[in-house]
Amino acid sequence: MSRKKTIACNFTAEDSYALEGLHNHCIHVPSRQIWIHGTPLDLIDPSVAGVEPGVEYMMSTRLEKNLELLRWTSEREPVIIHLHTNGGMVEEGIAIYDMIKSMPFRVIMINHTHARSMSSVILQAADVRFMLPHSHFMFHGGSIGIEAEMRTAYSNIKFCQEFFDKFMLDVYTENATHGKKFRDKKVWTKAAIRAFLEKEMEKKADVFLTAKETVDWGFADEIMTSWDQIKAAKTAV
Repeated sequence: MSRKKTIACNFTAEDSYALEGLHNHCIHVPSRQIWIHGTPLDLIDPSVAGVEPGVEYMMSTRLEKNLELLRWTSEREPVIIHLHTNGGMVEEGIAIYDMIKSMPFRVIMINHTHARSMSSVILQAADVRFMLPHSHFMFHGGSIGIEAEMRTAYSNIKFCQEFFDKFMLDVYTENATHGKKFRDKKVWTKAAIRAFLEKEMEKKADVFLTAKETVDWGFADEIMTSWDQIKAAKTAV
């Protein structure tokens, strides 16, 4: 007769709640980690299963709740955000950017795949920004689609030019001033960097950078190859 081995299970109710938060709400409270990714579209339409919806209001509101939850538990302990999304709605991306910037604790962000379009702006909100070795970065001027009465369309376009375009270029320019590529401040004034970025977007529309180029241009701080780097970032002053 075979004898079954009894294995002790130390899995607690708290562990169960933590796993539910991780898989259903994109947060693991005990380790203070948050995941940013789109809401699966197949929950709405099974025919688009696997399609990444990008930045939208469900992502934005979920992140706001998760950040507030961690702020309630501690305003001093750092938070790690895993970024795994593409571009999307500008307004919701700016809301995410502003919310991260407002947090009193240090925010460490890891880009897993592509920080591009609106998610490239979101990455800039973190205090410490990591690129995985084969992730990439893309910035551009965005796009707009309008079907409205002519005056409304003109008003929308004017607002996008004066607010959204300016906001995104301000963010890119400010972060690029710290990049190795623009180290010579006699040549690379803030105005010169801004003009260079505008010219790159005009020439290429979508400007793609490797992980190394992203760090060199000032849009990330390090390429992550070890969790020891995350530990160091959490304790850095």
